[in-house]
Amino acid sequence: MLTGLLTLVFTYVIFAGWIFFVLGAVAVFIIRKNMPFANRAFRVPGYPWVPITFIFVTTWFVVNTRIEQTADSLVGILLLLVGIPFYLYWKQQMNRVALSGKQS
Repeated sequence: MLTGLLTLVFTYVIFAGWIFFVLGAVAVFIIRKNMPFANRAFRVPGYPWVPITFIFVTTWFVVNTRIEQTADSLVGILLLLVGIPFYLYWKQQMNRVALSGKQS
């Protein structure tokens, strides 16, 4: 706490989080395009302008952070990339559990 390392880790995680916020907002458009007649549990207020505005502002935030805090943003991206093997391992384990449960 006194060294400031927690602040750096927080910066890395928040930067990575904003990338996923953008992807989540983009997913709204992809899902609506691929499944136009699906039942919607929630309506996005001001669709499509609110999500479009959010995507532009959030993308600007990510790009600006990438330019202004290059080293910190690179560490954030590196942490995301390091997590991919762990995600793939976890996904494989979940698939095994699901398959073993179906065979019983």
